[in-house]
Amino acid sequence: MKRIASANTNTRLGFTLIEVMVVLGVVSLLTALLLPAVQKARESARRIECLSRVRQLALAAHQFQDLHGHLPSGTELTEMSSGIPTYRSWITRLLPHLDSSALYDSIESAYRDSPDSPFRSERHGEFKKALAHVSCPSDPRASKPQFCEVFGITAGMTSYIGSTGTNNRLQDGVFFGGSQIRFRDIRDGLSNTLLIGERPPSADFRFGWWYAGVGLDGKGLLDHHLGSAELNTWESGCRLGPYSLGFGSDRTGHCGQFQYWSYHDQSVTFALSDGSVRGISEIDTAVFTALGSRSGGEVISEW
Repeated sequence: MKRIASANTNTRLGFTLIEVMVVLGVVSLLTALLLPAVQKARESARRIECLSRVRQLALAAHQFQDLHGHLPSGTELTEMSSGIPTYRSWITRLLPHLDSSALYDSIESAYRDSPDSPFRSERHGEFKKALAHVSCPSDPRASKPQFCEVFGITAGMTSYIGSTGTNNRLQDGVFFGGSQIRFRDIRDGLSNTLLIGERPPSADFRFGWWYAGVGLDGKGLLDHHLGSAELNTWESGCRLGPYSLGFGSDRTGHCGQFQYWSYHDQSVTFALSDGSVRGISEIDTAVFTALGSRSGGEVISEW
């Protein structure tokens, strides 16, 4: 008679607790090693896209200059029939050069229909739009409309702001209230003069509106333009300045509105007046201040 071998009662049907813990430990270790690399790759892609968007704004500014003979006003102070300035930003004026002619026409129509500052009217939804090409992918707040409690309205935001020069008192840069700067006015050289830089919306969303805004001074300061060594002569609770690049933890706070800064790690994206773009991380404060002025006569060799 043949004997049929019985199943081995010692055969394991699963993993021991120790083996499971070892596997989980290996998986956790691999995740810890890979996650920073993935995050770094994603941030690198966002930084490249941010550079691309700033470049598109700079190219649009060049097209505007070619067409009109000067750059758009940092903040348009042309009065409407009611006597109120339009307060349109340089970004709004560049919309036709950013494949957004329909939106620009809609804004023009809104101004004709509502001569009493339509950008503060809830009837005109175009002023609340979030525009991808005026927000940095790393900026979590400019990618969507934000509600400003101070004014009680929802506004479209931007991560980018024009260079008003050294500070708003001097207005020696390329964008400020009522400006119409020509490239030939930039005597320090287009490659040595800031055009556009990163500065996310203020903490309370009072400043950083892409379409129009009165600003801190009634002429668009902090909404559409900012100095490379800006001074604070209005806002309580913030130091006088001058402010420069912001990399500290205080940049996202109330006083961060007075300085250029970015959500990128130790790098702020800028466009120069020649249309080139670059991320600035380390730079001498005096050199950065000099880059703001269009005809200060400063000698800048390398930076």
